[in-house]
Amino acid sequence: MRSRHPWLNRLFSPHPQWVYKTGVMLLALLFSLLASFAISLYQVHNEIKHDVDYLDQIVSVAIKYGLEKPTLSEASVASGECSTDTIEQLEKLYVSHLLMSIPIVNLDKQKPYTYCSPFGVEQFEQRNFKNLLNTQLKGEMWRLAIVSLSTTPKHPPYLYGSNGQYGFLFPLRTEYLFLENDLDHQRSIRLSLPKENYTILEIGSLPNADRLYSNSVSSNYLPLTFESFVSTSRVLSKFKQNLWPVTTLLFMISLTILWLCVSYWHAKKEIALQKAVRDAQFFPYYQPIVDAQT
Repeated sequence: MRSRHPWLNRLFSPHPQWVYKTGVMLLALLFSLLASFAISLYQVHNEIKHDVDYLDQIVSVAIKYGLEKPTLSEASVASGECSTDTIEQLEKLYVSHLLMSIPIVNLDKQKPYTYCSPFGVEQFEQRNFKNLLNTQLKGEMWRLAIVSLSTTPKHPPYLYGSNGQYGFLFPLRTEYLFLENDLDHQRSIRLSLPKENYTILEIGSLPNADRLYSNSVSSNYLPLTFESFVSTSRVLSKFKQNLWPVTTLLFMISLTILWLCVSYWHAKKEIALQKAVRDAQFFPYYQPIVDAQT
């Protein structure tokens, strides 16, 4: 018969009561810490998921509005100029789009970088366009680019989209009310077109070395992908916040469950021993005493 390892014999052999109590408390503490860390990870995941959902609604709806062609009067189109009537029509369209994306229209093919907008004439320069991309959106070829309309740092760059005549401008803000500014170094969100690997917007400045995990979510409205990154420091800070209320509660629950299990195990052994004695399953065994003088 194969004998057990001495450490196993020591583990399963009877121990003083304080050994079991200490073991139960250490196991309960370990379980509570692991469970609290898992809860912190889940909470951070939910936070950034909600951020992505809100951002998806804002960006996708704005681009969806921008892809709609404005209905202009024949006189405005035929004039080839950004008249007051055209500006008023674009203003109404801008308001109906909840001020999310700025509608623009090119009325002169000889001037491909001159557009009429709700604010008047917008004159672009080719050198101001960055990351030019031709892609198909809603069955039509569109040109996308990142363009700056002002040299002032406070003004954000814009996502420019145009099908040749009609287009839109969407401000690429990195600050929103639902995004905590103090978490910019703890999480980041990247918005891109997956097929072309074209980055439209990136929020947050999370270093690559501090990234704990990433999560990629497709937009519910357009062929866009939101890639979110969570830092180790963000999860640890949430874990520290949960130490007192959550970890303490989990420790008490784990301690109670483990103590009940150990008590049940001891009670089961005692009941089995009493039954064996009652059923006369034990036989006396006498060890003869051998004296060296005999």
